[in-house]
Amino acid sequence: MVLFVGFQAENTLGRKILDGQSPVPIFGADYEIRAQVRRAEGYSAHADRNELRAWVRHIQEHSQLKQILLVHGEEESSMALADSLRRQGVPSIDIPERGQVVELTD
Repeated sequence: MVLFVGFQAENTLGRKILDGQSPVPIFGADYEIRAQVRRAEGYSAHADRNELRAWVRHIQEHSQLKQILLVHGEEESSMALADSLRRQGVPSIDIPERGQVVELTD
């Protein structure tokens, strides 16, 4: 049995397996899934939106926050978090594309 205990993002190997795709590509070769696949909810160590907003609020109170780059998560969730943080007063929020180079300035 393969047990997934964390979130599997769209288009990742884990998500393909959870969605029942078989065969799945691994390092250029296709493999049939012959194991039982299960998901255990509730074991993720990631913060939710409210926890992330609270953390950013704490940073805003103790430093001069200039920019946030959201680089982990699905696009729809990242955009919703970005909108929420803008309403919270974060001056600049970007969601870079994979492979995009972002120049940081001080």
